[in-house]
Amino acid sequence: MNREKFKEGMECFRRGEYFEAHEAWEAIWLKDRHSESGRMLKGLILYAAALLKQQQGQPGPAQRMAKSALEKFKGLDPKTGIRWGLDLKKWETEIEDFLNTLQTAGGLLDQ
Repeated sequence: MNREKFKEGMECFRRGEYFEAHEAWEAIWLKDRHSESGRMLKGLILYAAALLKQQQGQPGPAQRMAKSALEKFKGLDPKTGIRWGLDLKKWETEIEDFLNTLQTAGGLLDQ
C-alpha cells in the first residue's frame, strides 16, 4: 500500500478537507479493496464522505455513510490499524459519537 498517499489522506482529514482525504484513500483502496487493510480504508473513505455530507447540510446521507463506515470498522483485526498507525477502537468511538450527534440534532436514526 502507498504510505505517502495514506499520510496525505490523514493530513487532509485532520484539516477538514474530507473530499481530498476521500480521494487520497480511494486511490489506495482501489488497488487493495479485498484485504483487511482495504476494508479499513473503505471505512475511512465512508467516514470522510459522511463528514463532507454533514458540511454540505445533508444529514441523511451523512448518517447512512457513517453507519456504513462503522460497519467496516467493526470486527477488524486491531493489528490492521496498528500497521497503519491507527487505533481502530478510537475511530469506532469517533464515528459512534458522530452518529449520536446526528441523532440528537434531528432524530435521523429513526428514518
